[in-house]
Amino acid sequence: MKQANISSQKFPGIKTQDLPALQREYGPNLVKAKRNNMLISLLANLFTEPMFLCLILASILYLVLNSPKDAITMLIALIIISAISIYEDIKSKNAISALREYTDPLITVIRNGIQTKIPVIEILPTDITLLQEGDVIPADGEVLISNDLSTNEAMLTGESFPVYKSAGGDKFIYQGTTINSGSCTARITATGKNTQLGKLKLSLHTQDNTQTLMQQQTRSIMYKLATAGILGFILIFINQFLRTENLVFSLLSALTIAMVAIPEEIPLAFSSFMALGAYQMSRSGIICKKPQVIEDLGIMTYLCLDKTGTLTENRMKIAMIYNHRTAQLSAVNPAPSPTNHDLFYVAFLASELNPYDQMEQVIHKYFAHFNTGKYQLPALIHEYNLEGTPPMMTHVYNINHKLIASAKGAAERILQVCGIQDDLIAGYLDQMGEMGFRVLGVASAAADDKAPIPASQDNWHWQFEGLIAFQDPIRNEATGVIKQLAAAGIRSLLLTGDHKTTAISIAREAGINDNHQAISGNEVMDMNKTDLYNHLQTTSVFYRMFPDAKLKVIETLRASNEITGMTGDGVNDAPALKAAHIGIAMGMKGSDTARQAADLVITDDDLAKLPVAVEQGRKININLRKAIRYIIAIHIPIILTTTLPTLLFLKGTPLFLPIHIITLELMMTPICSIFYEKDPVDPAYMKLPPQRKMKELLSSGEILISSLLGITITAGTMILFYFYLPRLPLAEVRTIIFVTLLFANVFLTFSNRSFNRSILHTMRIQNPLYAWLLLFVTVSIAAILFIPQVISFYDQAMLSPLRILTCLGMAFVSIAWFEVYKLIKSL
Repeated sequence: MKQANISSQKFPGIKTQDLPALQREYGPNLVKAKRNNMLISLLANLFTEPMFLCLILASILYLVLNSPKDAITMLIALIIISAISIYEDIKSKNAISALREYTDPLITVIRNGIQTKIPVIEILPTDITLLQEGDVIPADGEVLISNDLSTNEAMLTGESFPVYKSAGGDKFIYQGTTINSGSCTARITATGKNTQLGKLKLSLHTQDNTQTLMQQQTRSIMYKLATAGILGFILIFINQFLRTENLVFSLLSALTIAMVAIPEEIPLAFSSFMALGAYQMSRSGIICKKPQVIEDLGIMTYLCLDKTGTLTENRMKIAMIYNHRTAQLSAVNPAPSPTNHDLFYVAFLASELNPYDQMEQVIHKYFAHFNTGKYQLPALIHEYNLEGTPPMMTHVYNINHKLIASAKGAAERILQVCGIQDDLIAGYLDQMGEMGFRVLGVASAAADDKAPIPASQDNWHWQFEGLIAFQDPIRNEATGVIKQLAAAGIRSLLLTGDHKTTAISIAREAGINDNHQAISGNEVMDMNKTDLYNHLQTTSVFYRMFPDAKLKVIETLRASNEITGMTGDGVNDAPALKAAHIGIAMGMKGSDTARQAADLVITDDDLAKLPVAVEQGRKININLRKAIRYIIAIHIPIILTTTLPTLLFLKGTPLFLPIHIITLELMMTPICSIFYEKDPVDPAYMKLPPQRKMKELLSSGEILISSLLGITITAGTMILFYFYLPRLPLAEVRTIIFVTLLFANVFLTFSNRSFNRSILHTMRIQNPLYAWLLLFVTVSIAAILFIPQVISFYDQAMLSPLRILTCLGMAFVSIAWFEVYKLIKSL
């Protein structure tokens, strides 16, 4: 760019040898430079985990009871549990850290006289930076060179009106505000805590501690299970103390119940699923800036799409021209004919000298193709910025002692200011729109150079010059993407600033429009939210949409409990992106403002990534629900099997020791937080409507089935307990009940993988951890059954093959009813 070259020559920027001193003096460009120490954070999380505290207390109690072997066992278990917890924590933190590397924005600076891109965090005072429309200003600075520059300072002032900047006027720009129009070269004057934003203690990166709905739901389930554990702890403690009057022994027995009931797997599963899910998406080119937003992807019901740069490739070319002076409609292939040169000259004069807008860049290209010096390139003396609904803009020049005004904008606006109502031109406009073209109107006006320049661009005596139609090809993948989203029950809406016929044509080509209805931005603003929501259910195309109208659509859908996504790439899309449950920006051609306002960024602008993101959201939603259902179903029999025999039959003698509970925990944790997380999404789920957001994570039916599974497993173990207790020693009964629980855990793991498909099907579902899980479970159960030292360690007895088969059979029978239920349900 010409301005960039001038800037590099005039302002060479910081020299390499000066960087170390500046970095030491000013530090990183962060409002809050202090970062949490990872080791301290991990230890703090570990020492506040209930299971960790229970194991420490159990070790102390065993030492008091003069049982060093059991105390050492507890300490070994403590190390294993802690290692698993730290591993999961580090894995989640590393995933989030990797995401930050993807999402850190870059900024163009001049150093050593050369343009280069650096992370915003590395920018320093005295850096020379190049900014253009859509960029978020990275630090406070002063404008050195500007071109039609205005900023949006709503973040600092609360006012959304554009503030015009120039080197000779208001030259100060501020961190966190955005370039609303134009471009500039600026010198950075303050970074980090020294900026106006830093002094106000505001930051775009402020942590949001508000819990998402799914976090609240999982926490609610965890509290309910923990409450059951506390009640069990109290009952066992009172019962044991009344029977034995031994405080330490009573505490140890009660502690066993507490260890059973603590649902520590739930928060572990939630954080692991979200962080790893977001990281896996990033490896596919979908950057999720907040892992928790994935939960909304799984239940998204509406997707609002901007046209340019989202449905289309944002690669403009001129396809058709209407020249009003010659009254000719013609195609442009590959360049305009000489009769249209004057029309392009007016359009060129109405464009920015260093254009950012794609259409202006194309106009520059076509004008440069035929201009060999015939047309003057005068200096701009006045400018009317892009404004109005629909918008237009005007540049004013002094050419041969005459004021010449050149305007371009929405065709309806240009025709209106020119006072033209012509059915033939309206027909041409509709024809261009029906072909999916984006149309600009062009007009000119002249006045004596002694006359005052009108205050409003509408007040010139305009002469209509013609129409220029731009073709922006629809993305190859767009139709397939819309079809996939529709199959998943997600309704797509097109929100575009284009003409009505253009919007309908593009929507029809993309597969969005199922009728010829369309609503304008002005009509949207005139409706109340109830009427608008009713129209949103039947109308898919919204044209001549401006930021406030897009925002109203998003807010209406949100108010109607619709989980709403919004895609966009421009500055004008930012408010709607921010307001949507899921703001989705394009990473390559999207503006900096859009990327920062969005929750998801598609790095390569590939629209086909949208169904991938939805699938990942549904996968995490479904797999997390699997994990919670599993936790409920397996905790019930462990709690009841540990509590009931001790209270009712064994006169205070515990059936299970802490080592049994720890073993069950070691088997449960990998299943719910690692194995289920790796389960692929069933293709059938992508053809079902999204689940409605509910107050609770699990439906009443899911809770009922999980509870019944837990109760039937309990019933199976209690039948064996009641049958064998009078006939066998307690050690052998303990072995039978424990092994039955281990077998039931295996069957439950695979049966719970689907609430619809049989266990024979779920055992065939591919999972990279499948073989490792089976190996781990098989080796563990074999060691508990057949290795004498392990049997002695668990205070158990060797079982005969017949009794092992009995345990296996009872475990299967305990969950067999669920398989019958699924079979009947599928008929």
